[in-house]
Amino acid sequence: MDATSQNLQPAISSHLVSGGASILALNCTDNLLITAGLQNLQLFSIKQTDHSTQVSMLCDFRATQQQPALPRHALQPKDVSWNRRHENKFATTNSTIGCLYIWDATRLSVTDQLPVHNGIINRIQFHPTNPDLLLTASQDGYGKLIDLRMDNTERVAKSFRHSSGDAFRDIDINPSATDKFAAVISDQHSVPIWDFRLHHQQVYSVSTRDRVSYILWNPHEPSWLATGGIGSHDRTIR
Repeated sequence: MDATSQNLQPAISSHLVSGGASILALNCTDNLLITAGLQNLQLFSIKQTDHSTQVSMLCDFRATQQQPALPRHALQPKDVSWNRRHENKFATTNSTIGCLYIWDATRLSVTDQLPVHNGIINRIQFHPTNPDLLLTASQDGYGKLIDLRMDNTERVAKSFRHSSGDAFRDIDINPSATDKFAAVISDQHSVPIWDFRLHHQQVYSVSTRDRVSYILWNPHEPSWLATGGIGSHDRTIR
């Protein structure tokens, strides 16, 4: 490789993450990144130039005095979800209580705290097309659709519960058919599919060979759903 070719290679930028991170969440415009974990909650900016990507830390939320003051567990996220229409809005949940936190990345602070569940919230996801809706999956056995425009304390528009009463481990809204979502229910060998318009019971269920831990819809094929598990017998993603 000659000197000219070497000069055209993109420069790679890196940044130290304090406390380690188990979650990486990129916003809808790919210019803000959240790193999070039990000992970490940081916000980074990402700037693209002609030949390099620059990453710089904007805020370490655990080292910054929050107004209003937040309990320590609020800064130990279990999951993070960015709003798909508003590049500066994101939500977090924690591994202690069933509270949902709505953040403003411009103000670097929480704008709302919603006590939506009686158990830990395992997963959260903003709706792909409606910026006011957010779906939760909780250990208390409920999935809930949150409407941030509502005036009540919890802002729960609809609740979903599996016939087994077991915990919701994961959820994913179909990006091509946004009125439907799939869920992972603890200790079940199936993946139930719900329709937001028919929330009293699941529309149908996909049987699986083993217990499922994670799911993900294909963004281009509305009928393709990937499933995976931890400790499954055949260690297979389907």
